[in-house]
Amino acid sequence: MKFYSVMQMNAITCKHLIKTASTKKEKQKYQCAFILKNLLCTLFAILFVILLNYFFGAANSVAAVAIFCALLTLRFVDFGYKIHSSIFSLFLIFCIMTFAPYFVHQTGIFTALIINIISILSIVILTCHNPLYGNHSIFVFDYLLIQGTPVFGHDFILRIEEMFVGFLICTVIFFIKSKKRTFKRGLKDVIKEFSITSSRSQWQLRLSLGVSLALMLGELLHLPRTMWLGFSSLCVLQPFQTDTKTRFQLRIPFIIIGSILFGILYSISPTPIRSIFGILAGIVVGFCATFQWTTIINCFGGLLTASSIYGLIPAILFRIINNIIGCSFAYFFHIVFQKSIHLILERDSKFITRVQR
Repeated sequence: MKFYSVMQMNAITCKHLIKTASTKKEKQKYQCAFILKNLLCTLFAILFVILLNYFFGAANSVAAVAIFCALLTLRFVDFGYKIHSSIFSLFLIFCIMTFAPYFVHQTGIFTALIINIISILSIVILTCHNPLYGNHSIFVFDYLLIQGTPVFGHDFILRIEEMFVGFLICTVIFFIKSKKRTFKRGLKDVIKEFSITSSRSQWQLRLSLGVSLALMLGELLHLPRTMWLGFSSLCVLQPFQTDTKTRFQLRIPFIIIGSILFGILYSISPTPIRSIFGILAGIVVGFCATFQWTTIINCFGGLLTASSIYGLIPAILFRIINNIIGCSFAYFFHIVFQKSIHLILERDSKFITRVQR
């Protein structure tokens, strides 16, 4: 296999190639490709964010991160329907990610709940016709990230401009990577296929309601960094029920491990090393092929920012508490939702049977 081809693979595939390499030379080639890929990806991310921050301001750095995450996803994953419909959907998604978080912070809790439900459900329907792709998680993550760091006034105008530029960049990459793929299905077909009787649609609705309600719960409890409740709910509410249970069982303990590990390393590290924790975490996470290690390393990026706002110990406590509440709520909501849907469909089925008789 070519060196460049190995660089395009994810961590799981690369590690499998390294493990199953037939010769020492082949193994070394795969290892070099894997390392170089992660270093270049991290370097590109840093330069990309710095460049956008230069033009649109550091207050909008989360928008730059969101655009970068979307860009990486669109390089490999399509939406599962016609390219022109997909580009229109991408435009709608960027509009949602730009404006909906702004209006959420301009209104009350219950109105914000409605905005979040509609926005997240729209994103999931538009991006994830095939749940196996998993590309919905990046766009919902971006939405929550942008909502968690609001800007107003002139900075919001800059954010609108930055997101439009990001849309253009993503569109070009998406078109180049997807133009040779052919699909019979268009956006109208995707919308028509949404049905409460479909397991896919049930999951899309469950995810949208669960994440939105988790955010509202955080606001009602006056918890800082409520987007962490959104992230944890997004992580737990998977398309398949077995994955939902597994994520619920794994995320909380490894969030605790990751948070404590960050606290220890942050406490014993000199200031210059602390300042590059985010970069180091970005490099290391590229080598993670399991959910457990990814969860641990992702704590570093989140806590680095939070600790500068709240202090080290409060930030660690907030991350652990928010994730425990978010994961627990999401799993409880998953159970209630599934039972409710089952009762509704069973009732409708009995009603239809009586009518037909």
